[in-house]
Amino acid sequence: MQLVSELDQNRSGSVRCDDELAQNRSGSAQCDDELAPTAAKLVEQTAPPVALASWHTSAVPRRLHPALVVLLYALLAAGVCAPALVDPAGRALGHADADTFNHVWGYWQLSESIAAGRSPFTTDLLGHPTGGALYFIDLFGALRTLPLQWAFGPVVAYNLACWSNLWLAGLGAHLLAARVSGSSWAALVAGVGFALSPHLLGQAHNGISETLAVGFLPLFVWAALGLRAAPGRARAALTGVMLGLCGLSNWYYGLFAGLVGLVFVTESLGPGPRAAALRPVLPWAFAPAAALVLPALWAFQATMRDDAALVARDPEFVLASLIGHNVVDTLSFFRPGDHHSPDLLDLYDERLRAVVYLGWVSLALAAWGARERRGWVALAVVSWLLALGPFLYIGGDHALLPGGVFIPLPFYALWASLPLFSTISHAYRFVVLTQLALGVLAACALARRPRLAPLAALAVLVDSVLLSPAEWPVPAAETTTPAVYSRIEGPGAVIDLPVSLQSLAQGRYALYQITHGRPIPYALNTPTPAALDDRRLTRLVIDLERSVVTSPPPVLPMLDLLVSRDLLVSEGFTAIVLHQGLYPPALGQKVRTTLDRALGAGVEVDGAVLYTLSPSPAAP
Repeated sequence: MQLVSELDQNRSGSVRCDDELAQNRSGSAQCDDELAPTAAKLVEQTAPPVALASWHTSAVPRRLHPALVVLLYALLAAGVCAPALVDPAGRALGHADADTFNHVWGYWQLSESIAAGRSPFTTDLLGHPTGGALYFIDLFGALRTLPLQWAFGPVVAYNLACWSNLWLAGLGAHLLAARVSGSSWAALVAGVGFALSPHLLGQAHNGISETLAVGFLPLFVWAALGLRAAPGRARAALTGVMLGLCGLSNWYYGLFAGLVGLVFVTESLGPGPRAAALRPVLPWAFAPAAALVLPALWAFQATMRDDAALVARDPEFVLASLIGHNVVDTLSFFRPGDHHSPDLLDLYDERLRAVVYLGWVSLALAAWGARERRGWVALAVVSWLLALGPFLYIGGDHALLPGGVFIPLPFYALWASLPLFSTISHAYRFVVLTQLALGVLAACALARRPRLAPLAALAVLVDSVLLSPAEWPVPAAETTTPAVYSRIEGPGAVIDLPVSLQSLAQGRYALYQITHGRPIPYALNTPTPAALDDRRLTRLVIDLERSVVTSPPPVLPMLDLLVSRDLLVSEGFTAIVLHQGLYPPALGQKVRTTLDRALGAGVEVDGAVLYTLSPSPAAP
């Protein structure tokens, strides 16, 4: 793939830069760019516009060397991922009770399926005994790291994918801001602010690797601006590839890129020579985008519609999530400090962090550069309005009209009328577009004052990591598997206890499966599997976990328990592993005493207790 380089093409003179979303008041600018000869030239260096006389008299070098830019964002990304990279095979970036282990498991499941020649879109490893259809949401991340997984394992591949995603986010935002502002130095504030934005730091905490894969979004806009300035088939194909990679890496970002792309498509339908030049080359953009996205989109929709879908989304579920679980307070975009809205830990016992803080340093710099960049201001405002979700929520509650009616926002109209919006359960992710637009505006403000750019980038970094609600440093989860699984003999599925762990925290059972390779009854978003709820033995454990009584039941229905044990065996379950360390001490002892009475004394291995399930002896 060839990328556009604006600086190296004209080392002997200055290049005029075009703000692709709004015309400069002094007149239209042009952006004369050419394809770089090799894929290694990833960084645009934009020579200063002639109008920026202060650049020529500045004490700083005229431009940043591409290698320095690449290295800078590699080091920044490594700083975020450092808690995991110090032990890349033994620790995974993200909190242990968030989505981290589910994503590590997804990397493993996809690589194992491909290596064995099986479809990666169905699995019998989760939701035993039925299994089901499942599209791993970070499919692109897992596919591009397959060699790493086969060589070093899924944890290393996951960590390096997270690192590369943050690196590309910073680099992509830098390239875009350099193209728009005309200053590679000023672009630092956009690259640093985007890669280390509070929202992305929050997603790193959550262990949601695909939400870190945002780098193709600024690269798409960067390529589209180059296409707009000098229409051609090669530039159109590059723009289409970037659009396709946006969708392939994350459906949200594909939608965001598509909405931005509509601006360019609309412009091509108008009068004038630029529109006339754009129209014939646009198919060269649509073709690669469709080739990348449509097969994955088909597989994604097929798994969601499958009767055995392990993850399903219907509009009613999505709307309920937007109103309750994923609602975000309007004040959260502007309130620094350890403030979370909603507080998912308090409300749902979830370790997820929904962080949308924009940063007052970024806002101030963007306001400084907003006067002549109305297109970017519009992008910031529109994306922020969509990030508010379907109804106005402010000050810790929904704002209401007379009669207790929610106040609808623009997102609700789109949710109710467009099929793609009806599947969006995290509207606040539109904040990535807002953050990107603010970074570009900040770079435009600093383009005439390049000596201030490093200091401004540092101020944005401090605001993000120290003043925002994002946790710093980002946590890393230990990935050690208990030794108890090596004591299980023969084939069969495993029941891990406790059942009462919050559904995301149950992801550790999927992590353990990477080592033992046996099916488990748990599946995504199903904290109490039907296979356990319907059997008297496991139902007893569930009741004990929910009971406030500290002592085990004095009498057990032994016949019922033995019958349910035989049913579990007939369904392929071979062992129960009791993780006592995951229980409060008194509760763990209560469950262990009960299981010892029902199944015989378990075998303790490093704090975990193994119970072997075998059928009752046949009657004489």
